[in-house]
Amino acid sequence: MSIEEQLQPLIAKAIEAAEKTGEFVVEQAPELLQQFYKWQIIESILNIVFGLVVLFICVFIIKWATKAVKDYDTELLGGAALVTSSILFIIFVIVFFDGIYSLVEIIVAPKLYLIEYFLKT
Repeated sequence: MSIEEQLQPLIAKAIEAAEKTGEFVVEQAPELLQQFYKWQIIESILNIVFGLVVLFICVFIIKWATKAVKDYDTELLGGAALVTSSILFIIFVIVFFDGIYSLVEIIVAPKLYLIEYFLKT
């Protein structure tokens, strides 16, 4: 028996499995897209909430650090806290607005979001 004859049943099984997989993907595509959009929406909301929490914490730290620097009782610690929290504030403002942008894009133009998402990855 030649190698070709031995491989024919294996190739037939592979083709059958590929056809079944293709049918499965076509049947499950709508549910898959719904789950994808739900996850992306939840991820955007979590980014927004996380960004807000960190922003509020940064605001309180900036207020404390500003007061500490004015009172000269913890000038070095206050200055370091002021710089660090200011940098974090800027970063998480970006995270917050990126989350809002993504959420709006998913809701308003889901197909465009899907295309952009897969072009980025």
